[in-house]
Amino acid sequence: MKSIILICTLICSFSIAQAQDFYSENEVLLGADQLERVRSNALKELDAHPNSIEATYFLAMVAINRTAKADPARIYAKNRYAESFQNLYREQAKSARLMYGDQIMVADTRFVRMFYFLGLQYYSHQEYAKAAEWLNLAKIGFEDNLDFNFVTGTSYYAIKNYENAKKYFLGALKINPDHGDTIYNMACLNAIANNPDEAIKWLGKAISLDRKYKELAMNDSDLNNIRKAESYQKLMSK
Repeated sequence: MKSIILICTLICSFSIAQAQDFYSENEVLLGADQLERVRSNALKELDAHPNSIEATYFLAMVAINRTAKADPARIYAKNRYAESFQNLYREQAKSARLMYGDQIMVADTRFVRMFYFLGLQYYSHQEYAKAAEWLNLAKIGFEDNLDFNFVTGTSYYAIKNYENAKKYFLGALKINPDHGDTIYNMACLNAIANNPDEAIKWLGKAISLDRKYKELAMNDSDLNNIRKAESYQKLMSK
């Protein structure tokens, strides 16, 4: 199912007008790198409204920005405000009946950067089902981004949702037709689907871009369905 795109639907802790003013003011400050002012404003708001998703969002963004500057290698480490944000968002979506099973089906466009961050955080920890859920919510802001399409496709691939994986891989190739890792993954997708001709076509293209894909293919179990094909053996013997 597609995400439902709504703006400000999940505000419940204070009025829409107040939330919009608070959000707009602090979004400008965040863009100007006024992190301490944003943090101070958010802490005051959180003290007044403990379930303010806007305040939690800005505290998370401040923490992310500071980590990115001080220690980029730890950018996807645990962030208590990011965790609080996702819990609040899920609770409010559930309360508003905007869930499909366990999946959130509403994307508040104000928070697309947080959705993307959460997706990448889960992806970095190889929690691909959770990564796919949050990345799907980020689509409205990042669908023309190569990395977004590749990571989202890879997340769906890892949980064996091959239909969605293919959709995002094709999105990545629309942006960069020579993206080697995506081309190789298209070969694997087609091999799993028992489409040997398509698989070998994509694999040949990947190898022509970089010989590393030939080495990778030799031990990749996702290509097992095509190993007996004469065209595969011919390609690999070159």
